[in-house]
Amino acid sequence: MPCRCPSRLLPIAVCLSTCLRFAAGSPVKTVCSKGFYQEEVIVLGCEGGKGRQSMILSSQAAAQGQFSWEVAKDTFDLSIEVLCEPLKSLHGSAKLSAKCVEPQGEVILGESKGLLNQSPKRMVSAHGAQWSWSGDVPRKHSGPFSLWLRVQGRLHCDVEFLVQNDQDSNLAVDVRYKWSQIKPCPKQLKGCSRCPTDKCHEEDVAVCDGSPYWECLPKEAVMRKSELSTAPGEHEQTTGHMTTSTPTTMTTTTPKPLSLDDLMEDPQVQSLLREKESVNKPDLPSGPLPTSHPAVTVTDRRHFRLPSSKNLAMSMSDMRQSHHLPWAAGIVLALCILLTVAVCISRSAETSEQVRGQLGVAIQGQRTPYSPIDGDAPDR
Repeated sequence: MPCRCPSRLLPIAVCLSTCLRFAAGSPVKTVCSKGFYQEEVIVLGCEGGKGRQSMILSSQAAAQGQFSWEVAKDTFDLSIEVLCEPLKSLHGSAKLSAKCVEPQGEVILGESKGLLNQSPKRMVSAHGAQWSWSGDVPRKHSGPFSLWLRVQGRLHCDVEFLVQNDQDSNLAVDVRYKWSQIKPCPKQLKGCSRCPTDKCHEEDVAVCDGSPYWECLPKEAVMRKSELSTAPGEHEQTTGHMTTSTPTTMTTTTPKPLSLDDLMEDPQVQSLLREKESVNKPDLPSGPLPTSHPAVTVTDRRHFRLPSSKNLAMSMSDMRQSHHLPWAAGIVLALCILLTVAVCISRSAETSEQVRGQLGVAIQGQRTPYSPIDGDAPDR
């Protein structure tokens, strides 16, 4: 199932991690509602929670030297902490700012006229909430540093937060945030967008389940599923043995957005996907594949025929006889070895007797010239 990243505003690292988790089979945590996809990096849900986002900010002159995100109105007890560390340099500095998104919105932090900037204690009560912050970091600060901002109470407007690198060297930034709730909960969360209508082919439609990706499915299957889930009907009321039919009242309601899991479970969608798979599947031989078994006669690469029962019986008998051949060969070899050893022993015995006889004759022949004959002494 292909994974499509929604927007260029979503960092490449976040997009790749989402696709890898989806390909590996692990569930992707969704924040947006069904029928929407996550367009922004940071999205706060109505139930409250916490999160973090890491990045590297380039020098202050580059476009990648800043990072911004928005938090919706009616968010309670927001806390933001920014951990920074300069790279390839001992000195670093950054700025944290906040202002309302509305046209000519109120500046809360970041300029001389900001609410927090005007307070010597870096704390102010405004619009029913108490705001506080850490203060600016001295320029050319040595080593890691942190910035923080806390709101006790409710945000009175949609607030845009901005972290900006204030030096020429790169800066490693880790943004950590938490909140208690968003009340009342909006129908569309800040950072979530509806499914796109121009990202799929004409015969397909985009389906979103709240995660940072969407899926293109056949339009016909999606329409059938939507009709089945929203089609009006008549319900029966049974009382004792009497059954009466009462028509239901027609009301105009917005159909519930379909999720990707609901569509994939539809048998019509599954049949359409199987048809597409069968069209793209290569042709395979209808019969069984050839085999190398000796009882099978191969006549063609795609077809083969079995031999007759007589030939099969002969082949099986030959196989049985071939199984006994190694034992017979071993017995014959052992007999040959024994016979060879016996012949060698007998020949060696005869040879030793002959050698002994020849040695005796030679010894006798050597002794005769020196032995006395008829009592005569040898000449000296």
